[in-house]
Amino acid sequence: MNKFFIRMVALVMSMVIALSMVGCNKTEPEIDAQEILKALLTNVNYDSELSQVGHNAELYFPDLPQNTTIQLYTGSGYFADEVALLTLPNNSDQTQAMECVRNHIKELRDQFMFYVPEELHKIDHAVTHQNGRYVFLCITNDFETAKRVLDSAGHSTNNVVDSTEQNKQESPDTETIPGEEADDSVIQKPQEGYPVLKSQSGTYYDYGSYVIRVDNSAFELYSYSDSRASDYAALVNKTADALANKVTVYDLAIPTAIGIVLPDDIAETLPEYTDQGEAIKKLFSKMSDNVVTVNCFDNMMQHRDEYLYFRTDHHWNGRGAYYAYESFCDVKGIDAIPLDARREKQFGGFLGALYWSSCKEDPVLGKEPDTVFAYCPKYEGAHMKFTDNKGNTYNWNIITDVSDWKASAKYSTFAGADNPFAVFTNPDVTDGSVCVVVKESFGNALLPYLVDHYSTIYEIDYRYWNGNLIDFALEKGADDLVFANNLSMIGSNLLIGKLAGIIG
Repeated sequence: MNKFFIRMVALVMSMVIALSMVGCNKTEPEIDAQEILKALLTNVNYDSELSQVGHNAELYFPDLPQNTTIQLYTGSGYFADEVALLTLPNNSDQTQAMECVRNHIKELRDQFMFYVPEELHKIDHAVTHQNGRYVFLCITNDFETAKRVLDSAGHSTNNVVDSTEQNKQESPDTETIPGEEADDSVIQKPQEGYPVLKSQSGTYYDYGSYVIRVDNSAFELYSYSDSRASDYAALVNKTADALANKVTVYDLAIPTAIGIVLPDDIAETLPEYTDQGEAIKKLFSKMSDNVVTVNCFDNMMQHRDEYLYFRTDHHWNGRGAYYAYESFCDVKGIDAIPLDARREKQFGGFLGALYWSSCKEDPVLGKEPDTVFAYCPKYEGAHMKFTDNKGNTYNWNIITDVSDWKASAKYSTFAGADNPFAVFTNPDVTDGSVCVVVKESFGNALLPYLVDHYSTIYEIDYRYWNGNLIDFALEKGADDLVFANNLSMIGSNLLIGKLAGIIG
């Protein structure tokens, strides 16, 4: 009886194994990915109308497996809402694709943390789903509905809530920070020949993956990416080549605080300190002959012992922007109007994005808020109108009194803050000259200086504006077009993708 039982068990097991092998040889039926994508777009609620990105979507997801197709839908730049479907060439590429999606979510979070922190809740509840060679991403406040839609497709659905864990406030420490993407040609010790800056403490405090504090100043970390520099340069080149002999295209690459005012002794201790002067040179080497490059690095370094950048924010202040303006005037062959010929305004009590995003648990920064120094146009008859994200138009002061504004908003004194579009008119410049400025928030502090040299300036914030830049410049009869972009933007896949959206 026992022998018979054993034989029967063996027979059953052999049959199970055989059947499982047959099952393994069958091809699992593919899901209808397009129907699922349609359901995400129609059944899930979004705070912004989504529009398809098109062929530039690949800029948002670099390093995907070759021959991956991307269908990407994004909302207005003020909202993080997003839907993506990545179709891989085969199932073996799943791990690489999911890593690209995670990197995209992290970059999205880093950008919105600085500019629209109200959107972080959506990003921290981003829904990802992988089924065979299909990878879905959905970012929305309606994430429970998105999960239900994707759960119906089978396999695994995940909430990317671990991003909140990664960004929890921790006690600062002095551990070294690994570099994100190294390029040996730009990883150097601080340059000689400029004013020497030395810290009081001789150490720095780490606030996560992208912020350090030295004494009473916070710094956003920076790492040069050659591939992203190439992507950015290609967009500028495309614009300049299309406008050749019609519009002069300038590129002003703006250094960030860590490249100019980080104390030298701290720069020497960072494992991979990026020389932003060398980074700008490499970037400009990729520009076509139709681009006039403006390198403000040297002029800013000559004045690095002055108050050029905020201690609690990632932006430069009015004085820092002035020295970049001087460099632009030098390249253009016009006289810069000196600071002492302009009316100065001061607004105290500013606590910027680095404080609120990373260091607000640390009492050091909060004890010493920044002062915003702003310099009015020499020709005070100049004025501006801006159009907000809802299409409303407002007359506005180029330098706004923000004395009574909340502590986090005082950088908004410059040029009406971040809006999709603005027009600056100077009746004292009568030559009919027209300039188009393509910028993100760093450009706000530059515009009060540029307005003294043109009859009309059209300001375009590529993050929020919808249109075709090349057609617009021709339509408005532009003499000059200025790309005024900071190096962190030039290193961001997300923002390069946004810029590509207005160039085509």
